[in-house]
Amino acid sequence: MKIIFLDIDATPKNLEPNYKLLNEIASECFMPLAYGGGIKTLEQAQKIFNIGIEKVAINSSSHYNLNLINQIAKNYGNQAVIAVIDFKKDLFGKYQIVSHSGKEKHGRHLEPWIKQL
Repeated sequence: MKIIFLDIDATPKNLEPNYKLLNEIASECFMPLAYGGGIKTLEQAQKIFNIGIEKVAINSSSHYNLNLINQIAKNYGNQAVIAVIDFKKDLFGKYQIVSHSGKEKHGRHLEPWIKQL
């Protein structure tokens, strides 16, 4: 069993991960943890891993820096990074990729984006 914490306000509000809160959670939790929200750089992911969190979840940042997922995987292993995809069905029944809590549309369709990730 694992727990994933997602800060859905971090990206829309352009906030960094709350490292202090993550440290408190990690020090009290005795099961594998994952975190997503506001991670834009390898350095931010490193801080999160140094706290003791085992996986990071990347969504919005992948649309602007697809290489971030590769950087994290190269440094920490493929098992340490989760690619998260938010999508909505359009008027024609196709799934459109969105980010920033559904506010930004990226003009991508689901299947090709999955393959690219």
